[in-house]
Amino acid sequence: QGFDENLFIDGVDNAIGYQFHQIGCKVGYIKGISLTHTIGNPKVIHLGKLKFSLLNYNPIRYYYIFRNRLIDDSIHDLKYKRKNFVRDLSEQVKREIVYYRYKNADLLMDGVNDFYNGIDWLMAQDGEALHKSVMGRGYKLQDINDLSVPFSYPAYEQSCRTPEPPKRRTRIWRKFTANGLMLPCKKLPVNAPPVVAPTFTARPVNFYRVEKALNYDYCSRKAFVTQKSYKETFRLMYKLWKIRLKSRWKYRKTVRSYYERRKELMSLTFWQKYLDI
Repeated sequence: QGFDENLFIDGVDNAIGYQFHQIGCKVGYIKGISLTHTIGNPKVIHLGKLKFSLLNYNPIRYYYIFRNRLIDDSIHDLKYKRKNFVRDLSEQVKREIVYYRYKNADLLMDGVNDFYNGIDWLMAQDGEALHKSVMGRGYKLQDINDLSVPFSYPAYEQSCRTPEPPKRRTRIWRKFTANGLMLPCKKLPVNAPPVVAPTFTARPVNFYRVEKALNYDYCSRKAFVTQKSYKETFRLMYKLWKIRLKSRWKYRKTVRSYYERRKELMSLTFWQKYLDI
């Protein structure tokens, strides 16, 4: 039946592999032949003795990360336990909140909520229109000269080099205060360099008690600005709490529904209607 276009990205290669397995085909390797499959547009950069590998994928991918994994695992009866899913989602959402990347946290949870909307909702969607909607919800990389925070390459290099706090007591304190989210922002001198954090290799230390940061993508030489917001933090934590609560009674039910009706999603009739052919 081919690739599932409802998934669009993330999980499509796994899904086609499962289909081969279900009809009795074997998946193997042929020496001397390869197909390179990368996540985004990876590049390696060097800052002195430091070396970084950047994935450089679009922020809209956050929507598909959990949604497609949940659909894939449900259809093919893979055992992604609810407690593991809730733990993984919570960790990623909290990380984005710590980095003030509230739109990314929203996209992660929007994908999960759309999984819970069920197979009828998924089959009724216009895939292209849905993706355009998702694109409008993510961060947009802009030219660094058009942003409210001035760009400084030395500040970017410094953020890449800044070590995590070595003392255990300091690490515990930062964890207790949610990396300084519960503390007031540091007052920087007037002539202090801006906070510039790498987009894909950012660490909590880059955002500790910072008011705003310029998130710089080294590959495209573009960036976007994020700013600390208690309102957004509490809104997203409440949204996460609701998903955790919903998952207690809806997770297994939704997984079972996808599995029991998997043939509808894979039928030729559905694809003829979906593709209007």
